[in-house]
Amino acid sequence: MQRYGQPANGHSAYHATDSEGRPEPSGIAATAAFLAEQLAGFADLGVADVSIVPGQDDDTSLHTVGVLVDEVLPALRAAGVPLD
Repeated sequence: MQRYGQPANGHSAYHATDSEGRPEPSGIAATAAFLAEQLAGFADLGVADVSIVPGQDDDTSLHTVGVLVDEVLPALRAAGVPLD
């Protein structure tokens, strides 16, 4: 697997490719503000649906869902991103 692109502002956002250069699922591990910015960017491109795997266990999943509800969704609403 290879990484391409540079992590922004110390965040762990990158795109991964397999040995043949095909994109693999990537992840974002960053602040709520950075995640909202990235999701808003996808919305600007016309992306209407995303899949989120919030964690690998109950504790991290619950924490991530809490941050999404309390911080990310309000930031997206404030930015005018439709959340239908």
